Amino acid sequence: MKFCLRSVILLVTTVLMSNVSARNWKEGDGGLIRWDFDCNFNLHDIQFVPTLPEQCGGTCIANPQCTHFTHVGGTCALKRNTGSGFREDSLSGHTCGFVLNRSGQPFP
Repeated sequence: MKFCLRSVILLVTTVLMSNVSARNWKEGDGGLIRWDFDCNFNLHDIQFVPTLPEQCGGTCIANPQCTHFTHVGGTCALKRNTGSGFREDSLSGHTCGFVLNRSGQPFP
């Protein structure tokens, strides 16, 4: 019985982990955001703000509608995860991230 229960737990854990991004997210803004290089969150833009890359997470935190962000070329694109068609892609030269406890699905 113990072996069967362990097998079920392992299977459920494997399935749940398959939906988690494989990125090595870095912590920022006092632990309030996670971010990484060479990634982009597509669509669902709510605002474009000229910033330095290291200011983009804080800019997102300051906007209560913002759940995710992408920075490229001096502009921080604030995003809102609506749960429909929202995804992260690898894209060289971009920096992306999300606000913890605000990001919803499908990302952490």
